Amino acid sequence: MSNSQVRPETLSEYLAHLPMTDQQRAELAGCQSFSELHERLSSSTFDAPTEAAQASVGKRLTLSTAEELQDAEMLVLDANGRVCLKATPPIRRTKVVPE
Repeated sequence: MSNSQVRPETLSEYLAHLPMTDQQRAELAGCQSFSELHERLSSSTFDAPTEAAQASVGKRLTLSTAEELQDAEMLVLDANGRVCLKATPPIRRTKVVPE
């Protein structure tokens, strides 16, 4: 999704914005809640809705652009092992005290 102010009110609106095939949308159309949708996207079950949403980030990032993101080396794992976009260059620390 873009940074627009549009917020989907229903699951069907949310699914319409995801870059999926009609068959993929149809498979997820039976979800009763956003939590269930994210659990199915992440192929896991969670106690908290936020955990399910976080777990599905990797899948949502790679729905249509997986090849391009991998070729550009833009997908990385964070310190907790979750998939995320590489948004900054690596940190290169230098010593403040001269040797």
